[in-house]
Amino acid sequence: MQSVTSLHAAKVRVAKLLCHPLVGRFIGRAFHDSVPNRGCRIDTSSPLVTPEVKAMLFWRLYEGAELRFVERYLRADLDVVELGASLGVMGSQIARKMGPTRQLVCVEANPALIPIIERNVRANASPSQRISIVHGAIGYEPGEMVSLVLGDATYGSHVGSLADARAVKVPQLGLSKLLSAHALTGPFALVSDIEGSELGVFENETEALARCQQLIIELHDVRSGERQFSAEQICQLAKDRHGFRIRDRHGPVVVFER
Repeated sequence: MQSVTSLHAAKVRVAKLLCHPLVGRFIGRAFHDSVPNRGCRIDTSSPLVTPEVKAMLFWRLYEGAELRFVERYLRADLDVVELGASLGVMGSQIARKMGPTRQLVCVEANPALIPIIERNVRANASPSQRISIVHGAIGYEPGEMVSLVLGDATYGSHVGSLADARAVKVPQLGLSKLLSAHALTGPFALVSDIEGSELGVFENETEALARCQQLIIELHDVRSGERQFSAEQICQLAKDRHGFRIRDRHGPVVVFER
């Protein structure tokens, strides 16, 4: 056990060195802010993209588990909905795996990231693929708008209270309405990293999830009203209520299939 812990600590130290801001700035300059990542080129010219993120992209440490699972398991014959598109890195890899006539809908709550996603996903997608970039937050509260607390840089935003100084109002979206708006009436795959809002999807979208054939998702511990849910409880909910089975897993990132 001690050796495993020591090995993990050593990996963390190496990763910190590789992703030091000085390294990230050098990588950004060396590649003219078009950083290679798993066969794609990612535009990192926005000031929202930190040097650390540039380094993580280059060293393939950015969203490592999710991207490996997309490369390994995502079916090419399914349309895909991505929730929490961030910089469009995942969307770019999804587009590379999808068939040439499939449809990809990328949803992102942070309005500042929408132009970045547009540039990256469309640059890495096939011209024949149907790509839609949607601004909104997944939620199931009353009303058409929801309060989004913006995170640091390009990640960590979450639905919260408008009283927070970092909060903005964004359109609230449900999965069923999203599918209907984009004429996704058949089987589909879902890729999700939405900082705990996945609980609302599992609790409110039984009919929509019945058509979901693959689900690649990062699970989070989350509080809903007076209830606290662990990532493990949400994982069990996916299996018990919606009939998913686990294909693979790395920590909180899970591949579910029918």
